[in-house]
Amino acid sequence: QQEQLLAVAFFMKSNGFLIYLSAVSSDEGKEQQAMNYLIDQMLMQHANTKLVFDFEGSMIPGLARYYKGFGGIETSFPVIIR
Repeated sequence: QQEQLLAVAFFMKSNGFLIYLSAVSSDEGKEQQAMNYLIDQMLMQHANTKLVFDFEGSMIPGLARYYKGFGGIETSFPVIIR
């Protein structure tokens, strides 16, 4: 049996934040909930640190609900536009 890549997620550490930038799952990865596993592993690896896990928000209700399922708290940040 050949191994398959099921999911990939990109994170960045910056200024006390662990930022979830982008991710993709194969069809099999979606069936196996591989992304849930990756995010859960990142949360567990950094649980005892002072890093803030930043999901980078979402205006898509279903995606926002998915992120909240990990225990996230919605936080608004001011934006300055000139």
